[in-house]
Amino acid sequence: MAWAPADGSPPRLSQLVALLAVSGFASLVYELLWMRRFSLVFGSGALSVTLTVATLFGGMGLGGLLAGTAGGSGPLRRYAVLEALAALWALALPGALGVLSVGVREHPGLGMQAALVIALAGPPALALGATLPVVAGGSPDPGMWPRPTRPTPRVP
Repeated sequence: MAWAPADGSPPRLSQLVALLAVSGFASLVYELLWMRRFSLVFGSGALSVTLTVATLFGGMGLGGLLAGTAGGSGPLRRYAVLEALAALWALALPGALGVLSVGVREHPGLGMQAALVIALAGPPALALGATLPVVAGGSPDPGMWPRPTRPTPRVP
């Protein structure tokens, strides 16, 4: 069984949505904290915001794409591992930023700054982006998730 609650009943959609909402809130907190940290290193709020948002959106999109194509069992365990990896990385980021920011000061430039943001914010963004496909793919009834609908084009 993909999901194994303690009482054997399948999870409710509201429980899964609440789990993902907490994950999304954590992602937003990470984003805000990392933007502030990177702005201390780069000295520019606009540059740190741009690099951080681009890295997080790109990483989350790529993480969702990779997790959507990967199969496997134990989605709740995989979800917990992904969230734990993101949290541990977030805890280690300030120390790593302190060490790696020396290279940015010695070799200033957009390329070095972008490489630093991608190296530090990319891996947790990949993990956070993978959480939704992992939870949705492991639900007992994939049809329980609302599907986006496209309007039917009208031919004149």
